[in-house]
Amino acid sequence: MSKIDKIAYKYVLYVLPLIGILLVWGFIEDPTALSVSVGVKRFFWDILGWFFMAWVALSFYLSVRLVISSENRNSFLKKLVKIKDSDEREEFITGQAAKFSLLSSTAILFMFLFLSLIRVSVNKDINSIDEKKGSISIGMNITPFQINDRILKKEKSIEMFSYSGMPISNSLLILFLISWQLGSYRLSLRDKFQST
Repeated sequence: MSKIDKIAYKYVLYVLPLIGILLVWGFIEDPTALSVSVGVKRFFWDILGWFFMAWVALSFYLSVRLVISSENRNSFLKKLVKIKDSDEREEFITGQAAKFSLLSSTAILFMFLFLSLIRVSVNKDINSIDEKKGSISIGMNITPFQINDRILKKEKSIEMFSYSGMPISNSLLILFLISWQLGSYRLSLRDKFQST
């Protein structure tokens, strides 16, 4: 790992509390009003903003380096996951834990794919004499790009229930998948070491 990468990693790690303060402050008060304020409040808002911009740029740089540089990927992720390959037994156990993590993460990805593709709508007819008259529509959201289309409702019906994809944001979904993969690896590794 180069000296620039080490400095970037340290900056991203040590400035994280300041980024947290900026995000909480921006949540409590209106960021637009803070940007046009004057005095000490504006000074600290601007300073935190500069730290945040540098943090975003360096985080992007480091994420690209993780993808293209095997040296960075190995050194950073081994420290993050706490992989130790000291002998053949530990390498075998590490391989088994990685296999479990890969397979369980892939199973979860298939489940999330299904939940994001399915589309269900239950409608009740308004002008129907029979109260039980209505319709159920089941379909699939198969589009290559994210489109904000909704299920077309009939004018003479009330939508009782509608599901058209997972109600989770993309960033939360990715964070869950990263946590699942790292957590399942660590759990499997601990179980395999305890059983041997």
